Amino acid sequence: MSAVGIDIAIGPHHECATVNVSTMVAISALDGTALYGLSKAAVELLAKAWAAEFGPQGIRVNAVRPGPTRTEGPAGMSSARDELAAVAPAGRPAGPEEITSAIVYLTSDEAGFIQIEPQVFHQKGN
Repeated sequence: MSAVGIDIAIGPHHECATVNVSTMVAISALDGTALYGLSKAAVELLAKAWAAEFGPQGIRVNAVRPGPTRTEGPAGMSSARDELAAVAPAGRPAGPEEITSAIVYLTSDEAGFIQIEPQVFHQKGN
């Protein structure tokens, strides 16, 4: 979507926020994750580009890059998730509600000055 499309949708200067969800696989090559990692790396680049393009219009763009998270992912992935989580700072996988809390904060007025460039918020150690 171009800046023109955004202007038409919400006006030329409107305070709002969006948060894209990435994954640690966007920066860490793991066997069998090339296409998934590629797509999430593209999400991060898009978020950075949008932050630069739309930030001056009052549109905040961020991304979160969670580490291992308990989800209803493919069967058989839970052991790999738990192994990855064991070496993460928390030593456990995140719950979806923990990721949601970060996203809610980033879209709140309290995070009004936080914007992605150049940082993607991620779990330290991943």
